[in-house]
Amino acid sequence: MTIRTVSKRRGRSGDASGTSSLPSERLTRPIFSTGLGIAVRPKNWQPVSLRRDDEANAAAAAAAAKKKVFYTIVKDAALVVEGKLIAWVGAAADLPAKYVEAGHHRVFSVPTVMPGLWNVHTHFDGGGPEELPSYLGFATEHPTSQGARLARQCWESLQRGYDGDVFPLPAGDALLNLGVGNIAAGHHGTSMSLIVDGVDECRRACIKVLASGSVLSLDDDVDCAQFSAKEGILQALHAGVKTLEHVSFADDEVIELVKAKDVVWVATRTVIQLLLDSSGEGVPRKSWDQALRIADAALAGYKRAIADGGVTFALGTDTPPGFNMALELELAVQCGMTNLQAIRCATANGPLTLGKQAPKTGQLKVGYEADILGLTENPVEDVRILQQKENTKYVWKGGVLFKGPGVGPWGENYVFD
Repeated sequence: MTIRTVSKRRGRSGDASGTSSLPSERLTRPIFSTGLGIAVRPKNWQPVSLRRDDEANAAAAAAAAKKKVFYTIVKDAALVVEGKLIAWVGAAADLPAKYVEAGHHRVFSVPTVMPGLWNVHTHFDGGGPEELPSYLGFATEHPTSQGARLARQCWESLQRGYDGDVFPLPAGDALLNLGVGNIAAGHHGTSMSLIVDGVDECRRACIKVLASGSVLSLDDDVDCAQFSAKEGILQALHAGVKTLEHVSFADDEVIELVKAKDVVWVATRTVIQLLLDSSGEGVPRKSWDQALRIADAALAGYKRAIADGGVTFALGTDTPPGFNMALELELAVQCGMTNLQAIRCATANGPLTLGKQAPKTGQLKVGYEADILGLTENPVEDVRILQQKENTKYVWKGGVLFKGPGVGPWGENYVFD
């Protein structure tokens, strides 16, 4: 694939190469999940002060020893970007002459291109210091420290190919993302949620509705006949939610209602898998037993919904940004999706979760925002290549190159010149 960007900026060029190794980069530090209601810790995790430098050196040596392979997947296609939009897509032989004229464009030869990835369920909290569980950042750090860490996490997400849009939420001022603007007992600033009374209050104050209890709660009974996890799902669907997150308990009744209501299903398998990988370290026995049961039920429901063929899915991880979020695609494939279906759920379907607010992106079509990844390998053959950051050689966001040969570690060499 040849990408031509029409620009007056100083040109740079470079080839695309990368590694073909596929092992997943798993969790390396604790993360806090509001959905699970607990910090998920990697198995045998230790604070930074207790880790040995030779572990990092061994990992670096192993990475350097990986065999590099270069693939050319598509040879006869071209894509043109003007400003922030895709202006032309088609066979390279049909490329209009005006885009071939010298001096008006920069040319990139890229083995494989695809739309930028979307993570539709992530938490922009900044976390805590490396040596502490991430949730302690809420209690121990000034917001500016968390903001600085969050900026780095967002940049890391961009380098991994997640360039979906971040924009103001519809609820009004910045405080409304977790409740109401007046900081009072029971409202934003004193807890992570609030109780609303009636439809109008919910529309005014809420972004996310907790329709049932936490996965790891010591108090919530998932078998409660009056308000079980399944009942919470059904009530949320009847109330008019547009996306359904986690979906821990879903049977045929739930699946049929999801299809009838045209709701987007976001399974967040990554955070569940990370919890299972932890072997329950730091989790009370009662909560762990409940988590295992819910994990099995959620997996069965997800597989059933995928097999049904009529459900719309988008992918989210329920982790902070910057984590190796492409693991979610591999887990989707393990549950029954094809590689191409998982890619579609992580790209074209992402904007569907935003309804009328959705930007025109997620597809390589004329008139769509130029949110594009240049890859060294073809994820249609194996989505696991997206988990290796080195395989994402180029990242364009709105037509601006944020990752590629000659671009500095924060993009300043090109973006800000």
